Amino acid sequence: NPDNMDSVLEAGVIRALGTLASVHDSHTQSICAKGFLIFSSTEKGRMDLGQRKNVLQALFGLVKGGKQNKVMVLVGRAVCNLLQDRQTRFAAVNAGALAILKIIATSGFDELRESTARVIISLAGDVSLHPYLIKEPIVSVLVYILDDSDVWSLECVVRAFTCLAQHTVFRAPLIEKGCVS
Repeated sequence: NPDNMDSVLEAGVIRALGTLASVHDSHTQSICAKGFLIFSSTEKGRMDLGQRKNVLQALFGLVKGGKQNKVMVLVGRAVCNLLQDRQTRFAAVNAGALAILKIIATSGFDELRESTARVIISLAGDVSLHPYLIKEPIVSVLVYILDDSDVWSLECVVRAFTCLAQHTVFRAPLIEKGCVS
Protein backbone atom coordinates (compact mmCIF):
# COMPACT_ATOMS: atom_id res chain seq x y z
CA ASN A 1 0.00 0.00 0.00
CA PRO A 2 1.55 3.35 -1.05
CA ASP A 3 0.16 5.02 2.08
CA ASN A 4 2.33 2.78 4.24
CA MET A 5 5.54 3.35 2.27
CA ASP A 6 6.92 6.02 4.63
CA SER A 7 6.42 3.76 7.65
CA VAL A 8 7.98 0.78 5.90
CA LEU A 9 11.00 2.82 4.79
CA GLU A 10 11.44 4.30 8.28
CA ALA A 11 11.36 0.80 9.74
CA GLY A 12 14.46 -0.05 7.70
CA VAL A 13 13.01 -2.76 5.50
CA ILE A 14 15.31 -1.85 2.60
CA ARG A 15 18.38 -2.20 4.84
CA ALA A 16 17.06 -5.56 6.03
CA LEU A 17 16.59 -6.73 2.43
CA GLY A 18 20.16 -5.66 1.70
CA THR A 19 21.41 -7.80 4.56
CA LEU A 20 19.22 -10.79 3.76
CA ALA A 21 20.12 -10.72 0.05
CA SER A 22 23.50 -12.27 0.83
CA VAL A 23 21.94 -15.34 2.47
CA HIS A 24 22.49 -18.35 0.23
CA ASP A 25 18.94 -19.64 0.43
CA SER A 26 16.70 -19.65 -2.63
CA HIS A 27 13.53 -18.81 -0.70
CA THR A 28 15.19 -15.86 1.05
CA GLN A 29 16.66 -14.59 -2.20
CA SER A 30 13.26 -14.82 -3.86
CA ILE A 31 11.66 -12.78 -1.06
CA CYS A 32 14.44 -10.19 -1.31
CA ALA A 33 14.05 -9.96 -5.08
CA LYS A 34 10.30 -9.38 -4.70
CA GLY A 35 10.93 -6.72 -2.06
CA PHE A 36 13.51 -4.93 -4.19
CA LEU A 37 11.13 -4.94 -7.15
CA ILE A 38 8.30 -3.52 -5.04
CA PHE A 39 10.50 -0.74 -3.66
CA SER A 40 12.01 0.06 -7.06
CA SER A 41 8.47 0.44 -8.40
CA THR A 42 7.77 3.49 -6.23
CA GLU A 43 9.48 6.87 -6.25
CA LYS A 44 10.09 6.86 -2.50
CA GLY A 45 11.44 3.33 -2.62
CA ARG A 46 13.81 4.16 -5.49
CA MET A 47 15.03 7.25 -3.66
CA ASP A 48 15.74 5.22 -0.52
CA LEU A 49 17.53 2.52 -2.52
CA GLY A 50 19.54 5.17 -4.36
CA GLN A 51 20.87 6.54 -1.07
CA ARG A 52 22.24 3.15 0.03
CA LYS A 53 25.18 2.01 -2.08
CA ASN A 54 25.69 -1.11 0.02
CA VAL A 55 22.06 -2.13 -0.49
CA LEU A 56 22.34 -1.51 -4.23
CA GLN A 57 25.40 -3.73 -4.31
CA ALA A 58 23.49 -6.42 -2.40
CA LEU A 59 20.71 -6.13 -4.98
CA PHE A 60 23.27 -6.50 -7.77
CA GLY A 61 24.76 -9.48 -5.95
CA LEU A 62 21.48 -11.31 -6.41
CA VAL A 63 22.01 -11.06 -10.17
CA LYS A 64 25.61 -12.26 -10.00
CA GLY A 65 24.91 -15.15 -7.65
CA GLY A 66 21.32 -15.88 -8.50
CA LYS A 67 20.68 -19.31 -9.89
CA GLN A 68 16.91 -18.95 -10.03
CA ASN A 69 15.18 -17.63 -13.12
CA LYS A 70 12.48 -15.93 -11.07
CA VAL A 71 15.05 -14.05 -8.99
CA MET A 72 16.92 -12.96 -12.14
CA VAL A 73 13.76 -11.56 -13.72
CA LEU A 74 12.60 -9.75 -10.56
CA VAL A 75 16.00 -8.25 -9.83
CA GLY A 76 16.53 -7.39 -13.49
CA ARG A 77 13.30 -5.44 -13.49
CA ALA A 78 14.30 -3.68 -10.26
CA VAL A 79 17.68 -2.67 -11.71
CA CYS A 80 15.97 -1.35 -14.83
CA ASN A 81 13.54 0.65 -12.69
CA LEU A 82 16.46 2.29 -10.87
CA LEU A 83 18.28 3.09 -14.11
CA GLN A 84 15.16 4.52 -15.78
CA ASP A 85 14.61 7.03 -12.96
CA ARG A 86 16.58 10.24 -13.47
CA GLN A 87 16.87 10.70 -9.71
CA THR A 88 18.40 7.29 -8.98
CA ARG A 89 20.26 6.32 -12.14
CA PHE A 90 23.54 8.02 -11.22
CA ALA A 91 23.67 6.31 -7.82
CA ALA A 92 22.87 2.98 -9.46
CA VAL A 93 25.58 3.47 -12.09
CA ASN A 94 28.12 4.43 -9.41
CA ALA A 95 27.24 1.26 -7.50
CA GLY A 96 27.90 -0.92 -10.58
CA ALA A 97 24.54 -1.18 -12.32
CA LEU A 98 25.92 -1.04 -15.86
CA ALA A 99 27.91 -4.24 -15.36
CA ILE A 100 24.74 -5.84 -14.01
CA LEU A 101 22.81 -4.56 -17.03
CA LYS A 102 25.13 -6.62 -19.22
CA ILE A 103 24.35 -9.76 -17.18
CA ILE A 104 20.64 -9.03 -17.33
CA ALA A 105 20.73 -8.58 -21.10
CA THR A 106 22.49 -11.91 -21.60
CA SER A 107 20.29 -13.85 -19.18
CA GLY A 108 18.07 -15.31 -21.89
CA PHE A 109 14.81 -13.62 -20.94
CA ASP A 110 13.15 -11.59 -23.70
CA GLU A 111 11.52 -9.21 -21.24
CA LEU A 112 14.91 -8.38 -19.71
CA ARG A 113 16.55 -7.90 -23.10
CA GLU A 114 13.82 -5.47 -24.11
CA SER A 115 14.07 -3.68 -20.74
CA THR A 116 17.84 -3.41 -21.16
CA ALA A 117 17.46 -1.81 -24.58
CA ARG A 118 14.87 0.61 -23.21
CA VAL A 119 17.20 1.56 -20.34
CA ILE A 120 20.03 2.22 -22.78
CA ILE A 121 17.71 4.47 -24.80
CA SER A 122 16.97 6.43 -21.64
CA LEU A 123 20.60 6.57 -20.48
CA ALA A 124 21.84 7.69 -23.91
CA GLY A 125 19.92 10.92 -23.47
CA ASP A 126 21.79 11.77 -20.26
CA VAL A 127 25.10 13.30 -21.37
CA SER A 128 26.51 13.13 -17.82
CA LEU A 129 26.41 9.32 -18.08
CA HIS A 130 28.18 9.04 -21.43
CA PRO A 131 31.64 8.43 -19.89
CA TYR A 132 30.19 5.49 -17.93
CA LEU A 133 28.38 4.12 -20.95
CA ILE A 134 31.60 4.22 -22.97
CA LYS A 135 33.51 2.29 -20.26
CA GLU A 136 30.97 -0.52 -20.24
CA PRO A 137 30.44 -2.37 -23.53
CA ILE A 138 26.94 -1.02 -24.02
CA VAL A 139 27.16 -1.33 -27.81
CA SER A 140 28.28 -4.96 -27.46
CA VAL A 141 25.32 -5.62 -25.17
CA LEU A 142 22.97 -4.24 -27.81
CA VAL A 143 24.64 -6.35 -30.50
CA TYR A 144 24.14 -9.44 -28.33
CA ILE A 145 20.46 -8.59 -27.89
CA LEU A 146 20.19 -8.05 -31.64
CA ASP A 147 21.53 -11.53 -32.33
CA ASP A 148 19.11 -13.40 -30.08
CA SER A 149 15.80 -11.64 -29.52
CA ASP A 150 12.15 -11.36 -30.22
CA VAL A 151 10.63 -8.65 -32.44
CA TRP A 152 9.94 -6.22 -29.58
CA SER A 153 13.50 -6.41 -28.29
CA LEU A 154 14.84 -5.94 -31.81
CA GLU A 155 12.76 -2.81 -32.26
CA CYS A 156 14.11 -1.43 -28.98
CA VAL A 157 17.69 -2.24 -29.98
CA VAL A 158 17.29 -0.36 -33.27
CA ARG A 159 15.94 2.62 -31.35
CA ALA A 160 18.86 2.38 -28.91
CA PHE A 161 21.36 2.38 -31.79
CA THR A 162 19.61 5.45 -33.19
CA CYS A 163 19.78 7.24 -29.83
CA LEU A 164 23.45 6.39 -29.35
CA ALA A 165 24.36 7.40 -32.93
CA GLN A 166 23.10 10.92 -32.24
CA HIS A 167 26.09 11.42 -29.92
CA THR A 168 29.57 11.66 -31.40
CA VAL A 169 31.15 9.74 -28.53
CA PHE A 170 29.24 6.56 -29.45
CA ARG A 171 29.75 6.64 -33.20
CA ALA A 172 33.17 4.95 -33.25
CA PRO A 173 31.99 1.95 -31.14
CA LEU A 174 28.86 1.67 -33.29
CA ILE A 175 30.91 1.67 -36.51
CA GLU A 176 33.45 -0.76 -35.01
CA LYS A 177 30.68 -3.27 -34.22
CA GLY A 178 29.14 -2.82 -37.67
CA CYS A 179 25.93 -1.30 -36.33
CA VAL A 180 26.15 1.79 -38.50
CA SER A 181 28.28 2.79 -41.45
